Amino acid sequence: MSFNEAVQYIYSLTNLEVSRDKKIPESGIENVKKALEYLQLDFLSIPTFHIAGTKGKGTVSTIVAYLLSKKGNNVGLFTSPHLLSMTERISILNNGEVFFMTQEEFEDVYLEVREAKEKLNIDLTTFDFLTVMAMVYFVSKKVDYVVLEVGLGGRLDSTNFCMPKVCGITLIDYDHTKILGDTLEKIAYEKCGIIKNGVPVVSMYQKESVREVISNVAREKNSKITFIDNVYKVEEVKISRNGTFARIKNLVDNKVFDIGTSLIGEHFVWNILMAFEMIQEVLLLEYSLLNDVNPPMRGRFEVIKRKPFVVFDVAHTPLSVEKSILTFISLASTPRVLVISILKDKEIDKISKVLSNFEKEFKEVYVLRIGDPNDGSEILKEKLKSLGIKALVIDGVNSLPEVDTLFVGSFRSYGLVKGGVASF
Repeated sequence: MSFNEAVQYIYSLTNLEVSRDKKIPESGIENVKKALEYLQLDFLSIPTFHIAGTKGKGTVSTIVAYLLSKKGNNVGLFTSPHLLSMTERISILNNGEVFFMTQEEFEDVYLEVREAKEKLNIDLTTFDFLTVMAMVYFVSKKVDYVVLEVGLGGRLDSTNFCMPKVCGITLIDYDHTKILGDTLEKIAYEKCGIIKNGVPVVSMYQKESVREVISNVAREKNSKITFIDNVYKVEEVKISRNGTFARIKNLVDNKVFDIGTSLIGEHFVWNILMAFEMIQEVLLLEYSLLNDVNPPMRGRFEVIKRKPFVVFDVAHTPLSVEKSILTFISLASTPRVLVISILKDKEIDKISKVLSNFEKEFKEVYVLRIGDPNDGSEILKEKLKSLGIKALVIDGVNSLPEVDTLFVGSFRSYGLVKGGVASF
């Protein structure tokens, strides 16, 4: 069994990342538990951080794992989706460095999980299968902590098998509305499905109606709830092409401390604060650990070329696209170009309105076709046209003008962009 054959089999299962209109199976969590028990994994003994949300959950998950690893811990990190290889979803962080699962390790663990699936005769989705693989790998590596990023929603997500030490809810925005609900309150309720009885919850700042949903669920579960904007105030922020500096005040003890990070954008400061606060529920960290936060992340406002200034950001919700554009404009020279890729299940109407607010900031706007069955490039182009914005659909990036450029949108475009920009 080769690595490619293993990946092909995993993709042949029900794949909710592709089958966008399918509901999350009610049996997913129980089937994951059955597979883990069959494999005799002592997964409940590993302290776990569980993180849901719409925007920033992958970032916060990675920062939690990074900060824990900087304290000498061996940390298992499970995130999704991947940018280039499925092995990226399952990694170990140690002393701030990330070590992705190798293809050989992937093959071995795959065989264990497939045997369990077939012996038990249970259905596992693509994401269920990978969730079980992650836990098999983490147990074998004797990790000190596990950090699990929710795949979709929360209440029915296969990562919800765990009994975490702390739960996190990142910023709630519109996404996957056909599955999770068409209001922020409905989406928030699904995300809050990860909250367990008596387990503390840390939330990003939220709209008032969303705060109410989170607070109500936490109260019902007898769980302590902390909104980070009640604990921290960002007093000063300086953003450059090399990273972000921020001065923070703790509103509880009135202490002032600094955050320095290679991540670019004020929203990353809040991601770091949320990760820090989550860890504080389990073990105390000193503020000095935040002076130099350089987590191993790609695709999150990643500078992929300095001259011209070219950035790739996986922003794909209305709010994240707006934040990405604002940060880019503050750093880029004119003329500027915007290239967006999008899947048809995203909030195209809302994202189009966001783009219309910044039309005059860009010399050209392009829509990148990504060769995916769910590609929404033509839909976005027509919507932009109705708003008076002329956008050209392109199949590659080689012929783009060599000016400061922001690529935003789908994870699936990363490889295409990264390879193409090398020719700038």
